[in-house]
Amino acid sequence: MISIASATDATAVPQHVAPAVYLLFFGALALGCRVYYRALGRLANDGGRLRRDLLGFPDVPVLAVILVMIGLPAVTAWLVKTPDATELKAEHILPAAFYYAVFPVSILFFLSARNVSIVEVLGLTKVRPLKALGYALGFLAALLPLFVLASEFATRKLGSDAKLQPLVLLYQDAVRQHNWQVVLHTVLAAAVIAPISEEILFRGYIYQTLKRYIGAVPSAFIGALLFAAVHNNAAGFPGLALLALALTIAFEWSGSLLVPIIMHATFNSMSLAWGAWMASRPL
Repeated sequence: MISIASATDATAVPQHVAPAVYLLFFGALALGCRVYYRALGRLANDGGRLRRDLLGFPDVPVLAVILVMIGLPAVTAWLVKTPDATELKAEHILPAAFYYAVFPVSILFFLSARNVSIVEVLGLTKVRPLKALGYALGFLAALLPLFVLASEFATRKLGSDAKLQPLVLLYQDAVRQHNWQVVLHTVLAAAVIAPISEEILFRGYIYQTLKRYIGAVPSAFIGALLFAAVHNNAAGFPGLALLALALTIAFEWSGSLLVPIIMHATFNSMSLAWGAWMASRPL
């Protein structure tokens, strides 16, 4: 997780530099709020660029099954035991990532069997790759100060109960021990497999199916809360919910899932780079 404290704490930033850092951060924060406020308003007013008629009644029972399969374990983890308590081992990283990818792959087969155009549902031809990259980086730049503030607020509220995700801890240990196999597996899972599979599942299918029946804005917020909940991390919940909401807005604004996929992959890559840098510092 990115923490504002490590970048702006008075003990970490020289006093003559700190005012400029704060000014830059809060300027970026104001700009990010404006970007997403206007984008969310546009989504509320015109419903976004995604069509409502591509997914329909056959997707409702499938959606219900998916929500039970991924939502029930998440709810159980939050209610029965403390979040973040799940043990993760190095040999579980890639199998867990590929297991999770079964959901979006099954969805794509289901749509294909019904002769529903996957390209059209995901908007894969609406934006050229380079343009999608530009949109993704722009939305991500606007999101980062919001994410940092939300994560820092949650960390300070939780205090000693704030913990990093098990995958992050495992990754940082691997960096310290120069275990490059675990590092490679984590990068592959977090920066390649997860962005593609999670965007197809959450934005491409769950959000669009919900949107058909309850509208864009309620679906965006429900999807954001679900996305944050399944990651099972209390300290990261607010930031992940904001990230999911931003990914949905970027999807609707561009009409192409390429934009949130690139945005998600870039965000995870930045988080991994930050985690590696933190791991390289003296304990």
